[in-house]
Amino acid sequence: MEFMDVFEKWAERYDDTVFNTSKENEYKDVFEDYPKMLDQIAQLSTGEVLEIGAGTGNLTQHLIRQGLDVTAIDPSEDMRAIANQKEGIHVIEGHFLKIPVEKKFDTIVSSFAFHHLDHQGKQEALNYMKQFLKPNGHIVFIDTLFESEMNKNQIIQFYTDKMYVNLVEDLQTEYYPFKDELEKIVESANGTSELEQQNRFAWLIHMKFGH
Repeated sequence: MEFMDVFEKWAERYDDTVFNTSKENEYKDVFEDYPKMLDQIAQLSTGEVLEIGAGTGNLTQHLIRQGLDVTAIDPSEDMRAIANQKEGIHVIEGHFLKIPVEKKFDTIVSSFAFHHLDHQGKQEALNYMKQFLKPNGHIVFIDTLFESEMNKNQIIQFYTDKMYVNLVEDLQTEYYPFKDELEKIVESANGTSELEQQNRFAWLIHMKFGH
């Protein structure tokens, strides 16, 4: 829950940020092709779906349009309030380490939220979440990560030169993992992962686990 204050600050402007393609938006490159990425998650999702970190409900909308049975959770009261104003959406309180339902799901999904957990938190969350998967269940995330230390330094320098102060601060303080670190975290949770880069920051992460 380290970044709860960030969620509260972002709530009112989150939708504008993720859909804003103007050059003035520091986060434009992070969310490039945002609707397409959410649609990819929805296309890969099957059956009963648990969405963690639903935020303002953008992925939730894509899942519902796909005809899926969605349970959506988020830790931020402000985010939930915005999401729940949207037609057909009901987001309840919960997060990666506190899933407030007693059932199993075919798919667990999340978008741009897993990086808020540190490495230990990611490990704990995967081991915890897989208990909520049906035998052939899977996890599908869109999230931000770096390919390597060199890649991280290059990206930070690029946006420092652009004077994107807020984005650079996020890149330096939030827990964006390296690609191989994330693969090892999934492997140590007895899982396999397929990663596909979507833009300079975002990757589609498809995980399956042995039980």
